[in-house]
Amino acid sequence: MVFNSSVENCFWTLDKNQQWKSLDICSQIKYNDDLRCLFISRTNNKMWFLSNYWQTSQLYAYDYIKNTLHTYGPTYINEDGVQITPNFFYKIKEDREGNIWMCTSSGPLYLSAANIRLGAQEVTQHKVPRNDGTNYADYLLDGINTRSIAIDGGNRKWLGTNSNGVYLISSDCNTQIQHFTSDNSPLLSNTILDILIEPSGKVYFATPKGLCSYMSDVTLPSNEMNKNDVYAYPNPVKPDYTGLVKIVGLTFDADVKIVTSNGVLVNQGRSIGGTYTWNQCDLKGRKVSSGIYMVETATSEGESGVVCKIAIIK
Repeated sequence: MVFNSSVENCFWTLDKNQQWKSLDICSQIKYNDDLRCLFISRTNNKMWFLSNYWQTSQLYAYDYIKNTLHTYGPTYINEDGVQITPNFFYKIKEDREGNIWMCTSSGPLYLSAANIRLGAQEVTQHKVPRNDGTNYADYLLDGINTRSIAIDGGNRKWLGTNSNGVYLISSDCNTQIQHFTSDNSPLLSNTILDILIEPSGKVYFATPKGLCSYMSDVTLPSNEMNKNDVYAYPNPVKPDYTGLVKIVGLTFDADVKIVTSNGVLVNQGRSIGGTYTWNQCDLKGRKVSSGIYMVETATSEGESGVVCKIAIIK
C-alpha cells in the first residue's frame, strides 16, 4: 500500500499478481492535502489514516474487506458528552488491546476497540482517578499538545509532547511511571517529533536537536516460550551486584514464580511485555541467600511454560 497527498488517486495497492490498483475512496476524503500515519490494523481488518488540516482534522478507517470508508471528526465527543475539536492531529497508533490512540493538540484521545466494533463515534479521554478520597478524576494529559506515541511490549504508552518532554504511562493509563524532560534526563529537547521502540526495549526519541535513546525495562513479548529464548541475566549474580535480575523471552502477561531448589516460593508476579524483573528479595522483602533458584513460568492462560535457573553468589 502506498499513498500520496493532493492527488486524484491517493491510495494504491499492489496485488498478488504485481499489478497496481487505485482505491476508489479519495473522493470521500474532504481534505487530502496532508494525509499521514497510514497503517493496517492487526485486530479489526481496517486501514487507518489521518487527514490533517487546520481545525478540520479527520480520522478515517477503510474496511478493505467490505470496501467501505468510515469517517471520524472533525468534532469529537468524549465519554462525558464533552465536545473536542483539536487544531491538529499528529500521530495515530494501535495498542495491544485494539484501541486506536490519537495524538492531538488537545491531548491524547482514543477510540476503544468496543466502539470500533460497534461503529460508534465516541472517543475516550482517559480519566485518571485522583485517589485523594474524592470521586474526582482528571483527563490524561488534558490540554497538553501531544505529538507522538509508541506502545511498548507491556502495552505502556510513551507519549511525546510539543514542549513537555516524554511521559511513560502504565498499561491501564492510571499511573505516570516516568516524565522525562531535558532538565531531568539526557533528552535533547522537550519537543518530541517521533518515538520508536525496538523489540529489545530500546526507545528512540526524535527531536529537533537530534536523536537520542533510552534502554527501558520492557521487551517485546514472545509468541511462545521455549527453553532457548527464556533466560535470566546477569547470571550468575555476583556478590557486588545489587540491581535487578531480568528474565526475558516471556509471553505477554506471563505468570512467573521463583523458587528455591527445595521448592520454597520466594517471589512471584506477572511479566510486563516479555520481561520480568526480580530484586533478589523474598516475599518478606529480605535479600535471598546464595543458591540456585528456579524460575517457573506459565502463559497468562495457565499453560505450562519453561524453567530456567538463576545462580546467586553472596
